[in-house]
Amino acid sequence: MLKQIHNLIKDKKLDEVEEIIKQKKEIILEDNYGKLLYTIFVLLTGKEKDHTPISDIDPRLFSSSIEFSDWGLLNFLLGNIEEAKSALRKATEFPDIDEAVWARLGAIHFSQGKLEDARYCWERSLEIKADRVEVLYNLGVLYLNRNEIEKAIDYFNRVISINPDFPKVEEKIALAYLQLKRIDEIIEEFYQKIEKENKPDLYLNLGNILSIAGRFSEAISILYEAVNKYPNDIRLRMKLIEALKENKNINRAGTLLKEWLEDLSWIKDKEEKKDEIIDMLKLELNECRIEAGFIDTAEEDLDQMKKDYPKWYILKSNIYMERNRGEEAKEVIEQGLDKFPSDINLLQRLAHVLTSIGEIEKAKKEQKKLTSINPASVINQVEMNEYDATDEEIESLFLLLNSIVLPPQTRASAGFTLHRVLEKKKEYDLAFEVLTVANELIKQTIDYDWREHRYMIEKTIEVFTPELVEKLKGLGYASKRTPIFVLGMPRSGTTLTEQIIGSHSLVYPAGELSFIPRLTHLMPKVVKKRWPEAMLEMDEKLLKDAGGYYCERVKKLNDTSPFFVDKLPHNFDYIGLILLILPNAKIIHLKRNDMDVALSNYQQNFAAAHGTMGFAFDLRWIGHMLNDHKAIMDHWKKLFPERIYELNYERLTTEPEDVIRDVLDFCELPWEVSVLEFYHTKRPVKTASITQVRQKIYKSSVEKWRRYEKYLTPVIEILNDGFKSLGDKEALIYQDSVKPSGFLGVTIV
Repeated sequence: MLKQIHNLIKDKKLDEVEEIIKQKKEIILEDNYGKLLYTIFVLLTGKEKDHTPISDIDPRLFSSSIEFSDWGLLNFLLGNIEEAKSALRKATEFPDIDEAVWARLGAIHFSQGKLEDARYCWERSLEIKADRVEVLYNLGVLYLNRNEIEKAIDYFNRVISINPDFPKVEEKIALAYLQLKRIDEIIEEFYQKIEKENKPDLYLNLGNILSIAGRFSEAISILYEAVNKYPNDIRLRMKLIEALKENKNINRAGTLLKEWLEDLSWIKDKEEKKDEIIDMLKLELNECRIEAGFIDTAEEDLDQMKKDYPKWYILKSNIYMERNRGEEAKEVIEQGLDKFPSDINLLQRLAHVLTSIGEIEKAKKEQKKLTSINPASVINQVEMNEYDATDEEIESLFLLLNSIVLPPQTRASAGFTLHRVLEKKKEYDLAFEVLTVANELIKQTIDYDWREHRYMIEKTIEVFTPELVEKLKGLGYASKRTPIFVLGMPRSGTTLTEQIIGSHSLVYPAGELSFIPRLTHLMPKVVKKRWPEAMLEMDEKLLKDAGGYYCERVKKLNDTSPFFVDKLPHNFDYIGLILLILPNAKIIHLKRNDMDVALSNYQQNFAAAHGTMGFAFDLRWIGHMLNDHKAIMDHWKKLFPERIYELNYERLTTEPEDVIRDVLDFCELPWEVSVLEFYHTKRPVKTASITQVRQKIYKSSVEKWRRYEKYLTPVIEILNDGFKSLGDKEALIYQDSVKPSGFLGVTIV
């Protein structure tokens, strides 16, 4: 029976293992090897509440290859990589060795970036069982990583000849053909297959391949068609949601999920996994809600669900982080890991939370464990070590950057990290070459046009006249608390400034809030005009309603501190709106050398790449955004000359105490020495500056752009051209397509 369970686990037939366990659990747990198999099953499925502690399993009692092989698998699942390798090597010494031993040992070598060792192990596995599709697939992936495309395609075709439905193989073939610039052939073949056979799997594969090719709109369209044809196929529905999320269409993804949950008639009455499907959809919906800012609704729904999924703990921690409750975020992830100790997403989330609340040494420990399991985790490990990387880590980063089997975002993340490593080694030419590749990878995945923002800036300047301001000033919401808006170009010091002010005992640092951009999106529903023209219809009641809306949402995050900071950088687009709806608001505008800002943006892999931050991945786009920023700030300073405090970043780095005293005076805050020790705060940091603000103020970033001056010509040229109005024809194009800057955009409730 135990050997049967071993074979079923090896062949990934976990449902059959579950049936045996239901009938024979007590007998299985009486045996040392049985405990081992049961624990592997629990870790792979999470279907049982508890697993046997590893300390209760005695490896000294093992006497066969399969026992040591499974001991190695268990240690691998728990992140004990060296113990796993040792056990698997021991397993190879027995005469009864099966192909799984070499397959598992190869997987460990591959996870550590040791491709030649992995190749050797997998070929040994095939000598024992030539048709093991998992190993054939893995060798195909290995050769893709080595850019040996024809060999990779050969292995993938062998997989299809044995099992045409093997997961992901069609995607990998598409990646190979993409590298050969023949992706259109694969796509056309699938369209022809669908015309002839019309199977749901064909739609699923075509949706994946279209996404790989960057044809997201087409992928979404074909998946919509598939869901309508095969409404009972949950895979198609989840793939559609995934495609919408990849395209940053959170609004549509959330709306669909809500519709599907309100009418469950599409799920077959006899569907065994109905409850599991419903839970899966709820988790996806709540993820959309959190990203959209509907935190209360998401939390209420999550609290009514069973805590049976790793994602539940991740989403709950996200909510705590959004509310600046980092310690609770850590606790809930630790609870999840007690239940799902080998879940890589929970491990990644714990490392991130620990970093954000300043527990760096603990975060490094978790990150080291992660890297031994997942080679891509070397990215975070190097970042945590402040970009000091070993030769082996540098080699791994290059491997990730050049691996065509990985998503562009993962490859780009490796590139951005590698750039920092090379910069620290003063290899500036190679560093910028790598940085350019990383930015180009992100550009493949986004749809950004700098002229949309330019159009909005022009219309804002046109609408906000001295006459309008005179008519509306003083009519807004008289908040009892003082809102402090820290804004300016991204990477100009906004996070540092928020952390300094937020270290004051009277101040709540709320982070980057989406509430002001969301107000601009709601305007057409109230006054029937879009932002910014909607301001022409505003009156005292509407101004007070808008200010009250904003303050009520902040109150849900914190209702005790008399001051709070909103540090969404792109609120510089909306200063006029802010000061009219919140007459007592304080505006702190960060000003930093344009070229340092340009370089710093280009060096940063912003998570919000699909929104306003899309400008940061192209040097010319950065130049245009800098020109937009200057134009709108010049306009606001003319309209509100006494209401905006100009904080010079360079002066902050050289005269910190004097500048901070001035800032506190402007905010009408008493002096506290704690603001000089902002880096000790335990409040979580969620922005790109997560590591910098845990350090004292430093000057090394000033004039940093000089080391890359010869590469920054595109920015310099655009800055020299200055802010230029769009022509009438261009304006006609963008007047219907422009969206409020930074808007997250949704109606998911």
